Amino acid sequence: VFGDARRDSEVVVHGSLNDEEMYALYGDENEEVIGALSVGQSEEIEELLKQQIVAHAPLNALLNEF
Repeated sequence: VFGDARRDSEVVVHGSLNDEEMYALYGDENEEVIGALSVGQSEEIEELLKQQIVAHAPLNALLNEF
């Protein structure tokens, strides 16, 4: 888990725990990324998730990147 997932108002999940490869993006009330959960992702993807949290990137913009 990266960032602050405790105060999310929206969660978007990609992948599946059954496949052991997924990530979830946590968005705040402004639909900005505030946290992420990563399972079975590469270090490159995890670093990108962290960068998006720091930048408070728009949640919907990330949906098209991954």
